[in-house]
Amino acid sequence: VRLMRERAFVLHNKVQAFVHRRGYRDIAHELPEKSVYTLFVSLSPLQKQLYAHYLGNITRRSLFQDYHSLNKIWNHPQIIRLAYKEWYRTQNQKKERAMLDLFINDDDEDEDEDA
Repeated sequence: VRLMRERAFVLHNKVQAFVHRRGYRDIAHELPEKSVYTLFVSLSPLQKQLYAHYLGNITRRSLFQDYHSLNKIWNHPQIIRLAYKEWYRTQNQKKERAMLDLFINDDDEDEDEDA
């Protein structure tokens, strides 16, 4: 514990010149005024189609998962394709592992039969 405290102290001293911990009030006068812009962008025909399809087929997920899936449709439909490819890849890896587990049997049943 003592060595850990010494190392933390040395590290703190080395990064102190680079890490500035100041509150908002300390730097507010240096920042520009906050600007908020609200833009309305219509969904593309593909996004509308995917959105309607998803809403018509919600059965198995939670609200949080549904929100994230719909968020992918709102942001860019290509994200759904990438997520599906990743899901498909992981499913294939799981199947390959399961097949290897079936093929490689470490049980002692065969050794008992020989004895």
